[in-house]
Amino acid sequence: MSVKLEKDTVLETVSLLLFAAVQATGEATYTPGLSSLTVGLEAARAEVLNLLPSGHSFSEKSHHLAETAEAGERSVLEVLESAWKLVSELPVEPGLTELVVEISNLLREARHVGQPSL
Repeated sequence: MSVKLEKDTVLETVSLLLFAAVQATGEATYTPGLSSLTVGLEAARAEVLNLLPSGHSFSEKSHHLAETAEAGERSVLEVLESAWKLVSELPVEPGLTELVVEISNLLREARHVGQPSL
């Protein structure tokens, strides 16, 4: 039971981090590939939300974890690195492996686009 709670908290935190990254790309000066990166970030966030139980409410703990992570990061790339690390530490199960791969691809894309600031 505690593993499920931990997994949900991690997914909530990753969702909030991806949301911050989407906002940052939306406010960034246009560079080639930025639109594609934004669409990818939105898709990854939707995937995270689909992994959470229906009607799920976010906990205060995940908001705190996301705020703490965002405070130390200054770019979309750093947010994606934090999100990747959180998700990759979860036990392997359907949906999570795909999410790790998707975030890895977004990291590669973010490196090519540049680093919009948060």
